[in-house]
Amino acid sequence: MSLKLLRLFDGEQWQYNVAIRWQDGQIIELLPCDAAEVVAGSLVPGFIDIQVNGGGGALFNTATSQQTLTTMMQAHARFGSTAMLPTVITDSIGTMQQAADVIAAAIQQQQPGIVGVHFEGPHLSVPKRGVHPTEHIRPLSADELAIYQRDDLGIKLLTVAPENIAPEHIRQLVELGVIVFLGHSNADAATVQAALAAGATGFTHLYNAMSPLTSREPGMVGVALADPDSWCGIILDGHHVHPVAAKLALAAKPKGKLVLVTDA
Repeated sequence: MSLKLLRLFDGEQWQYNVAIRWQDGQIIELLPCDAAEVVAGSLVPGFIDIQVNGGGGALFNTATSQQTLTTMMQAHARFGSTAMLPTVITDSIGTMQQAADVIAAAIQQQQPGIVGVHFEGPHLSVPKRGVHPTEHIRPLSADELAIYQRDDLGIKLLTVAPENIAPEHIRQLVELGVIVFLGHSNADAATVQAALAAGATGFTHLYNAMSPLTSREPGMVGVALADPDSWCGIILDGHHVHPVAAKLALAAKPKGKLVLVTDA
């Protein structure tokens, strides 16, 4: 089968007036075509959203089931997302364990679009907690480690506040195959840099719920913008981040290091 398009993004650049041929669900050829033959519209690879709390009226924390995952995936697929990390915000250990079991079942059954899990908390900063419930914010314990070390959860992403988790624990988490991001934090720049040196590799929703950049204390925002190797999730919905701040992030970070998230 084939389709002639006005433009197609191949992962690196836009191609214009292009025909695609596919077979058995795989694109097998890209060919130039006459502009008069194309249909209006753009084709891009499916989006992977690494921070998704819910969708379609369902919230994973409060309805922790595979049906919720299906509802979420169907809702986000309408807007181009083809894979996601369902996100569990700060909650009880029981909810975290249940969420892990649901994710493991989805991974084992190859449930469409579910590629792992994002635990956003519970090891966060109370002053920067946002909507995360104070009563469930807590230090790392053996109970959480038992979840993080599971090998049946696909991609494991964990957001922590570096002032509330020691660098040696970050190293331990990385050794367990956990991707550690920093966020919901009031940490100073030195603490953030120590967390990066210990193995943290990114930041959760840049600018939001993190210590700001000032002239004498760069904070988490300053370190995130200045560090060329780290990833930065960012919510570009026109509400969470001012356009000027978004332009600054685009100018500061190397190409490919900003990750659009919905945090929906």
